[in-house]
Amino acid sequence: MLNIEHLALFISSVEKGSFTAAAKEHGKSLSTVSSAISGLEDKLGLELFDRTSKYPVLNEHGRAIYPVACNLLFQNDKIISIANSFLSGIEDSITIGVDQVVPIELVEHGLILLANEYPNINLSIMRGSLSDLRVALSEEKVQCIVVLSEGTAGDNYEFVHFTNFEIVGICSPESSLSGTKIVSMSTLASHRQICCKAMFENPGYQQFLIGFETWDVDDFEGVVRLVELDLGWALIPKVVAEKYVAQGTINLLETSEISRTSNVLSAEVRFPSNLIRRPALSFLISKLTQMV
Repeated sequence: MLNIEHLALFISSVEKGSFTAAAKEHGKSLSTVSSAISGLEDKLGLELFDRTSKYPVLNEHGRAIYPVACNLLFQNDKIISIANSFLSGIEDSITIGVDQVVPIELVEHGLILLANEYPNINLSIMRGSLSDLRVALSEEKVQCIVVLSEGTAGDNYEFVHFTNFEIVGICSPESSLSGTKIVSMSTLASHRQICCKAMFENPGYQQFLIGFETWDVDDFEGVVRLVELDLGWALIPKVVAEKYVAQGTINLLETSEISRTSNVLSAEVRFPSNLIRRPALSFLISKLTQMV
């Protein structure tokens, strides 16, 4: 059986360029590193380095074995990390729901922090309508949901507001609406509006359904694509629109008013009052709600 420490010193010697640098990195003597590499070579029955120059250089055998050794060391560290997670009571998986009308961009920073803090966690994200996510939460298929703020928690549920996001109008650069300084709502209403399907059942978004004629698709990316084809205009979250505006495939509409109330919506994290918040889930909820 191969010695993991010998593999680690072999990998370090390759990456640092010398046995001396590897010894310094691991706090070992040069003789210890040389002995470890020799022991690995003896175990394999192959020389891994060309030692004819000042610094050892991987030979054909070493070049073939190096990536496999890296993978083996990674898997070894992974096993130890998973074992430590179980010993610490960290859950092995989390399932959260994110409303289709809530841009995934709003939660991506929290997900990055989660991945960095708990690299072994298995995360599943359910995208669905508000009604679908409510059912999933009640049936414990998800631990929490990210939805538009409703202002009330309801029986046996809690919520925490975590961010606001702006709704903007978009159109194709080829649209007759493009370039108009101020587009009135009555003008927009007379042109086809492209909508995300979930907007029709979500109370927070219904104020943005103003077109006399509408087409709908499942997600905002689909909405943008139809707008790019000049098949209509749309009202979508600014965080979704920004990258397409930067690419020049859509234009922002300069509107005098977007909705009857406000063009800013709020999002919240909602979860059962009796939810057992184990470490990883607690971390994710705390990082999301710190974004306020």
